[in-house]
Amino acid sequence: MNFLNWRTDAELLQIINDESLDYDIRIHATKELIAREKIKKLIMLLVDRKREKVW
Repeated sequence: MNFLNWRTDAELLQIINDESLDYDIRIHATKELIAREKIKKLIMLLVDRKREKVW
């Protein structure tokens, strides 16, 4: 399901909410969105740690 990697968050939400699509596609879109959120949180955590060391 690599094609989901190129979708925006809004497009992924549309896929997740589209009940006419196959269940597996909707699950993969959900996983992709969750993975992106985890990456964003990790980046913010690392940036905060870097700022603490600089100050």
